Amino acid sequence: VSTQSTGSPVRADEEELGEVLEEYRSASRLDRTDMDVFLNTSDHEQVVRIGDTVVRHPSTEPDRMVRFIHGYSERAPRAVWTVYKRHYKTYHKFFGLTQFTYARALKTLAMHQNDARTIHEIEEFFEKNSAGGGEMGLRNGLEVALFRVEFAKWAVPDIVKYLRSKGHCS
Repeated sequence: VSTQSTGSPVRADEEELGEVLEEYRSASRLDRTDMDVFLNTSDHEQVVRIGDTVVRHPSTEPDRMVRFIHGYSERAPRAVWTVYKRHYKTYHKFFGLTQFTYARALKTLAMHQNDARTIHEIEEFFEKNSAGGGEMGLRNGLEVALFRVEFAKWAVPDIVKYLRSKGHCS
């Protein structure tokens, strides 16, 4: 299921999500490798449940934890940050020394954050915790996120004002 942003909130069927996650948790590590738990949702709580399940019940494919970050960061950035922060030690253990994989994951996690408070929280977290091989990706992602937040503050009002003057916005 594609988890790219559509701009509008998406919520998975709660019963289906519960069944999928329970089946995943009760499967063997090997069987989990072929199971798809990445349902189409942008709901914070559902994304956190999916992420927690993937990290707490690993498969023989650790990259699944990174795929969670890539799959949901655009759609539910705060939820992905919640899961990552909660399971930082696990992520760091598996990927802390894998420069390209970890850098890309941390860049994705950071760049999709859309509020200054969360960005600041991420910066503070990594002042106390190592980003390991992901340091450059993290810094690049934070730079992109900060630019987006600042752009929204100063440019968007002018753009909306201009579009209204041309009759494109009400």
